Formats: sequence, C-alpha cells, structure tokens
Amino acid sequence: IPQKYTPEWLTKAEAVLNQAEAQLTGADEKYLKRLAFVRAGLEHTRLVVNTRLWMQKFEASKGKDKEAKTKVLADWATAEQRKKSGPPYAINYQRTYWQPTGKHMMGMHPNNPLSGRALREKEMQ
Repeated sequence: IPQKYTPEWLTKAEAVLNQAEAQLTGADEKYLKRLAFVRAGLEHTRLVVNTRLWMQKFEASKGKDKEAKTKVLADWATAEQRKKSGPPYAINYQRTYWQPTGKHMMGMHPNNPLSGRALREKEMQ
C-alpha cells in the first residue's frame, strides 16, 4: 500500500481536492457534500497507508517497537472516531478498521501482523 500511495501521490490528490473546493465557493450544498465524501476517501487512504507503514516497523521489530504499536493503535482510534463523524457510506467500515483479527486486516493491527503465506509473499518481493 505505501509503495502505491506515496506521500507525493497523496499531496497531489489533496491539491486537486483543494482546487475543487476553491471552485465551489457559493455552490449548492450538494456539491460540497460530494467533495466531503471524496475527501473522506482520501483521508481514509492516508490513514490506511500510515497504519501499514507503522505496522511494517512493528513487524520488523518482531513486535518490540512500542512507538509503532502506539501509532497503529492511535490510527485505529482515529478510524473509530471517523466512523461516527464522517460522511455516511463514504467508507465501508465493515471491511476496514472493524475487527483487527480478520483475515482482510492482516498486517494492519499489532494483534494481527503479517504471517504465513502473506509474509512469505512479501519477503519474496
């Protein structure tokens, strides 16, 4: 994930949304809601990337990096807060930041680091 969604890519996407926001001054509320919906997706992507970056550090330390664990858990807390305050239907929280031990969340929570086949495939890259 962090290799695809680089800081440069995220910054460029943010700039596009900021440009759109500037053009929406005085626009109908529905367009502002659409922009907020898309921005929520970008912010979620940023959160997923950040979580995975910290998890890579945590995994590399074999679970000993307390700072990385703290950062990952803080990201989970952020996701929990966004579930309550973000635009409805923007993010499928049944698939992300819902159950830390679910197979689809492997490598995204300290209780569920990459293991088995997923770890072997990562190491082969």
